[in-house]
Amino acid sequence: MVKFERYTKKDGTKAWLFKGYIATDPFTGKKKHATRQGFRTKPEANNAYLKLQRQILKGENLNRTQKSFEEIGNMWLEQYVNTVRESTYRKTKEILEVHVYPVVGKKRINAISLTMCQTMVNNWAKKYVKFSTYASYTSKVFKFAMKHDFIDKNPMELVTMPRKERKKEDKNFYTVEDLKVFFECLEKENDLKKHAFFRLLAFTGMRRQEILALTWKDINLEDYMVSVNKGLTEDIDRNVIVGLTKNQSSNRLIGIDETTRDILSEWKDLQHQENVIANRVLKDHIQFVFNNKDNSHYHTGSASRWLKELVQKYDLKPITLHQFRHTHASLLYESGMDIKNIQNRLGHSTIVTTLNTYTHLNKKASNDVGVSFKNYVGF
Repeated sequence: MVKFERYTKKDGTKAWLFKGYIATDPFTGKKKHATRQGFRTKPEANNAYLKLQRQILKGENLNRTQKSFEEIGNMWLEQYVNTVRESTYRKTKEILEVHVYPVVGKKRINAISLTMCQTMVNNWAKKYVKFSTYASYTSKVFKFAMKHDFIDKNPMELVTMPRKERKKEDKNFYTVEDLKVFFECLEKENDLKKHAFFRLLAFTGMRRQEILALTWKDINLEDYMVSVNKGLTEDIDRNVIVGLTKNQSSNRLIGIDETTRDILSEWKDLQHQENVIANRVLKDHIQFVFNNKDNSHYHTGSASRWLKELVQKYDLKPITLHQFRHTHASLLYESGMDIKNIQNRLGHSTIVTTLNTYTHLNKKASNDVGVSFKNYVGF
């Protein structure tokens, strides 16, 4: 039986509460008890009691008022982990734990308002470049809550996103002359492994994670072809492992030139000799193209150190491993390749990605079209 009582709040004011048996859940057969307080009058408390009773008798989800955003977020993560790469899951989990939970994690998810969400996003925008990513994952948690009947609407859908600063294009890539100087210096090192690595980096546009995950099975020296079908990534515990490529479009075949083929062939022979001398287990086709002393794959940090040492030693124009990919894209366009083929070679999911990443190609392509049209009409 439910009881109604008048009590004194901490601030000295009076209020009403009800507590006790409310109703029996028609689906589980369990008796439901509850306590609710903070009502100004007894009729107000009675109305709330009757509403709660109706909800129980109709079998409505009473957990709505009990689950916090963090609890729902963790429930969503349990589903999400099965749909993405481990590294993506780890990064997403970190976003929620570092940026979202500290703000709204402890609040009941059905009590989080549009105003709270808007304030949260506005504050992110002042501090972080990737604030829209944080907002996106927050919205996914709300959508999950709607799907499972914890809430009726997603407040993030009504948030006005602050204007995002346009990302400045990375223009630090090598010209043909810069590239020639780089490889002239590299040859002085007399290190065939590094020569092969940087040749692939500069002449294929592959990601460094893709190159370091290559095995000899992926390279067809007779047909001058490299198969990209995996890449280095991180598991949940930040261990570097060989996993899937960045996306489905990243799985591709890349043609290589004769010089690159010859360098790879020469390195394959030398690698075999080194493995025999070091008594390493020979792995034939599953042998990593670029192996460390344990005959496993390198970490991307190793390749970064190779580059840094080379740039410093010969006072070369500064460049990062990823900027070799930019270099390849730029030189491909200058050589006459169209944007669509560049997209396929780089493994971008859409041509929009290629144009957004390399805006200078987009501008040059637009200028070229204008010049071509003028030359065609002749005036």
